[in-house]
Amino acid sequence: MKKFTLIELLVVVAIIGILASMLLPSLTKAREAGKRAVCISNMKQIGMALQMYIDDANGYYPPKGDSSNQYAWFGKKGTTWTMNPSERFLNIYVMTENPIPNDAEVPLAKCPSDEVHYDTKGASYNANNHPSIGGLYKSPVTASWHVSAVNSPTKFVVMPEYGGDKSMQGLNPPADAYFHTPYGKRFWNVLFADSHVKFIRINDGQKSGAEYTFLRTE
Repeated sequence: MKKFTLIELLVVVAIIGILASMLLPSLTKAREAGKRAVCISNMKQIGMALQMYIDDANGYYPPKGDSSNQYAWFGKKGTTWTMNPSERFLNIYVMTENPIPNDAEVPLAKCPSDEVHYDTKGASYNANNHPSIGGLYKSPVTASWHVSAVNSPTKFVVMPEYGGDKSMQGLNPPADAYFHTPYGKRFWNVLFADSHVKFIRINDGQKSGAEYTFLRTE
């Protein structure tokens, strides 16, 4: 039986290494595409919970609920945004425990590519109700807008991924806010008022454009 020489073995190892280096980027992209699909599914289910809330509230969106919190709609208790999950308006529509424990996890609130914001803020997604945006914020924070106040439901963003909100405001999102694309690409998943979810580019400082608007009246 013929034996392999050391040179032949090294050649085989080198070929395997080259093939692995060629396949690894494709595998990484495929894995991230899978995570993005899970994230889209999460946001669609959040959209369903939002519609159930709106139906129960006679056509009104949830209020902001807390003057400093864009995460009052959905999620767990974070380390920096500490509203309890039992106080977040949409949790009741997706949680099986009643009452909801204060230490409850809310898996739908976590993008699988988010390694920071779910733990700190309680969710990877935040409602479009920051006072400076012109979205769903209404004063006082216990008040809310009726769905009829939204001019373009197919374009109006009700809940973006964390980085999308920052990009729209012209605030450079940190590297940990790019869940599905490399730093600076500015693509995020977005839930619209008509409940569809889309992976789109949100341009720096652009509140309203051809594909989306964060402004309720446009």
